[in-house]
Amino acid sequence: MLDANKDEITFAEIISFIWYYKWLLTGLTFVSMACAYLWLQVVAQPIWESSAVINVGRYWQESASKSESIESFERLKIRLKSPSYLDAVMRAVNLPMEKQAVAKADVGAMVISEIKGSDVLQLTLRADSPELAQYLLQAAISELQIQHGVLLEDPVQTLLDQKAILEKDKERASFDVDVLKRKLQAEHAWNSFDVTLAATVLRDKTNELRDLQQKLLAINEHLNFRTTFNTWIVRKVVASGGPVFPRRVFTLILSAAVGLAVALLIAFIHSQFIRKSTEVI
Repeated sequence: MLDANKDEITFAEIISFIWYYKWLLTGLTFVSMACAYLWLQVVAQPIWESSAVINVGRYWQESASKSESIESFERLKIRLKSPSYLDAVMRAVNLPMEKQAVAKADVGAMVISEIKGSDVLQLTLRADSPELAQYLLQAAISELQIQHGVLLEDPVQTLLDQKAILEKDKERASFDVDVLKRKLQAEHAWNSFDVTLAATVLRDKTNELRDLQQKLLAINEHLNFRTTFNTWIVRKVVASGGPVFPRRVFTLILSAAVGLAVALLIAFIHSQFIRKSTEVI
């Protein structure tokens, strides 16, 4: 038996202690693992995980002369947790009424994480089946794209309005240049002053036309996919290869460790009780 009052306990005493209580140690460890196995098989509800990577859309901010994100990371997190967004996702999915409350909670618990501090984000959602996890995450991303599309309408429309005005100005300038060229090429008696004046006006109109063309090119550049685009999926929605909860191997190992620890504690208390009883006798 182990003596807690001794300064040193030999290896032989430890082996003797384990051998003496071998059935208690193995029995409680087995019972603990059996209980954990039954919990895994009967009680525990498997949880599956789906994930996707998205790129938050951008638009050209004319006042700042740069491309900006449709929505900052902090505001996006608030949006994805807002009741209005969750309700919109639930309206988009086709689920029985009794499952919608749980599904709404699953979407509300969706995890959003930045990838290297950029507009690229990873979304992770958990549900009680891989199909449901994928379905809910896809619906959540689709609703986010719809709402971001609405936010994108105003800046895009502003650029389109500017483009329409520039195109009209370009047509007018192009027409003026053509008229002046025809007048200069016509055969009539012009004095040198009229010719110089017409040439000066033609040069100014030509420069104006060139500036308008450059501005149109710039607006077309701002409207292209590199600077103005809606939120899109970088990596499609995929489900985990197996349940992320409960972790079966970890649970069984933990149950074995707990069972063995309890058995060792009982064995140690029992050995001390026996030792004291022997001393009294």
